[in-house]
Amino acid sequence: MYVLKIFAGVVCSLALAATLSHAAEFKCRMNFFKDTTYVLPEKQFSAYDKVRLQIVCQDLPAMDYTVTAVWHNPTHQVQRQDSHSFQLASTTGYRISFWMKILEKGSLQSALSNRDFFDSSYGRWSVLVYVNSQVIGTGQFTVTP
Repeated sequence: MYVLKIFAGVVCSLALAATLSHAAEFKCRMNFFKDTTYVLPEKQFSAYDKVRLQIVCQDLPAMDYTVTAVWHNPTHQVQRQDSHSFQLASTTGYRISFWMKILEKGSLQSALSNRDFFDSSYGRWSVLVYVNSQVIGTGQFTVTP
């Protein structure tokens, strides 16, 4: 019986090590862009711009994936969350794009304050990107008036 417990412990340890090493294999990078050409990365945006996030992963093993981007405003509140699920039949790369537009004030608030956006919209934003619930990176950009 003691031998079975040791064997079960070794099998569980090997399974955990295989899972951890597999999770560390994600090779992804992210950049922010103002347009859909995705040529010139940007770090500074106007509040009127559409902020586009592109995530490029390479050498992903064949399996099911969910990529999630969690957008945090300058006051560290979650402003938006995007997810995309896909399945790969063989090891390959994959490109995902998400976008966000800054929330504008309503017509009356805008007219009364003479500003189109809330003050909390301006400053440094951050985006956490996950692949299958594992954080693979954080990106930051700045929104100016």
